[in-house]
Amino acid sequence: MRNSVDYKDLTCISNKRRTEFLRDYRERIVEYFSNVSHSWQADSSIENDTASEIRPELNENMQSAQRFVRGAGIPVDATQMPAPAIGGRPIPFDFISDMFRLRDFQTTEAPLLDRIDRAIGVYEADRTNALVRTLNPAWWIWRAFIVLLKLPFLVLQASGFDSRKLEDTLVGRLLKFLVFLLTAGASLVAIVEFFKD
Repeated sequence: MRNSVDYKDLTCISNKRRTEFLRDYRERIVEYFSNVSHSWQADSSIENDTASEIRPELNENMQSAQRFVRGAGIPVDATQMPAPAIGGRPIPFDFISDMFRLRDFQTTEAPLLDRIDRAIGVYEADRTNALVRTLNPAWWIWRAFIVLLKLPFLVLQASGFDSRKLEDTLVGRLLKFLVFLLTAGASLVAIVEFFKD
């Protein structure tokens, strides 16, 4: 799965897009679960025609929903603990990717909707800050600077290496620092030359 971009790094357009996406996704989840019934005789859920039509759409947008909820800093992972009398190991699950199996984990869709609501709240609360970021030229310069720092790792990633692992090594951090020094030095020289004339 692609890395989730933190909500503090979004422009106002991306912030609005994520908020709208999560609102629509939430509505589709509510519509899906209102068209699903559970029988005490059946081990699984029984979908009517409407739920069967909505399910592929939910699956297609699942990765984006996970990325956007995680990008808001809201965890989507949970653990089902076995009954103490029975024992056994804890079973990890993800509320979004396991939404069609929530009954297997003895839970409902309510905690899933809570997480999406909390993510929407985070994006809504950050709307003004996102507008300030979007209009702030210093923020754009800083973002360009960050891209320059990551450029060597993007080249390595295009070559087939795992760039995240490389960035976390000592050599990767030293390379980032070296690129930082070179870029900052070149920027300083350019500024001095500009004001010199």
